[in-house]
Amino acid sequence: MINMEVKMNKIMSGLALLTVVAFAPSVMAGPREDKAVVVTVYKQVSREGVIYTYSVTNHSKYPILAVWIGSDNYNDTTDADLSGEPPTDIRGVDNWTGRVITVEDSDEFFLEWETNGKGRLLPGQTVTGFRVGMAQEDQRYMNLHWTATLLGTPIFYASSLVKVVEPPDK
Repeated sequence: MINMEVKMNKIMSGLALLTVVAFAPSVMAGPREDKAVVVTVYKQVSREGVIYTYSVTNHSKYPILAVWIGSDNYNDTTDADLSGEPPTDIRGVDNWTGRVITVEDSDEFFLEWETNGKGRLLPGQTVTGFRVGMAQEDQRYMNLHWTATLLGTPIFYASSLVKVVEPPDK
């Protein structure tokens, strides 16, 4: 009888581990999430300065509620990719608001664009126009982590590095 209980405990432990492994991709975030969400960036330089434009494509089955540029949720840290003087020219798209989020007790920050509830990025959609304007080029804006907040059950995050693309033809 004891031998049977030991076998059942091993089987139940194995099933619990299998369940965690099977569902891990849907609740964890990281480079493997490149297929669920893709964030690209291109820069345009003029005499007035430089504009970095980010696009977000939702390949997941869940709406996206927010996008953070310069934050890597996969590593589960409060570290940000950016530090120093934050940009003051942050532009969103319709129904999305952009702002700087500073990390407490540091000069680190990341950028957030959040929907007002009407502008969720639905599955299959791409939104272009999350912009950062600066007086001078700063290559850090081309090599950042991103995190997207997806409205799943529960809410979860996808995270990876932005992909650099060429600006569209004028």
